[in-house]
Amino acid sequence: VLHPNHTMVTGADYQIDKIKSSNTYVENERNNVGYFAQYLGNVGKVELQGAVRFDDNEQFGDKTTGNATLGYRFNDAILAYATYGTAFRAPTFNDLYWVGTGNPDLQPETSKNTEIGVKGQHKFINWELNAFENKIDNLIAWAPNAAGEYVPSNINEALIRGVELVLGQNYDNVSWNLNYTNQDPENRSKGAEGQQIAYRPKQILNVSLDYAIDQWTIGG
Repeated sequence: VLHPNHTMVTGADYQIDKIKSSNTYVENERNNVGYFAQYLGNVGKVELQGAVRFDDNEQFGDKTTGNATLGYRFNDAILAYATYGTAFRAPTFNDLYWVGTGNPDLQPETSKNTEIGVKGQHKFINWELNAFENKIDNLIAWAPNAAGEYVPSNINEALIRGVELVLGQNYDNVSWNLNYTNQDPENRSKGAEGQQIAYRPKQILNVSLDYAIDQWTIGG
């Protein structure tokens, strides 16, 4: 903690992946070391967040990503915000080497993500409305080939734009949440411009209802 209104978090993480198989692969073990720093702060009604991360992936090399968020709190209940970030995702060993259908030539995904929104927290309901745009290079997507087998491949350029509505309420022992997304997952690779990305829906709806009894919760 730097100050009551300013906080800095730093850390590191380590992940190791291994394959146990009678088959021989180009890579059957790899590690990823990550270092990160995050800042959280506010100045009056302005809220600030920033983060940076460095990954050293043994198989795919180094990558630096980060994000920044600027928020403005109109009052105790309503906050407007805008955020921009970059991301990196290496293909899993299943993506690369799944028996019969893996693709060892896959490249890591990289993306640029932008979001603007407004959220409210009231006694009667919590809500959030946002719009987003995700530009993704080398998107890893599984789809059936001519033989009907599901195989992964890289989509050179993908663009996903959409809006999302979130509603929720806690009332005594009952809580419910609703999340609805309307999006356009578009393939922008040469020769496939405008096509919908396979198995990426245009609409998503999730609804949950929970009831708490002492230390137990039942829901659906």
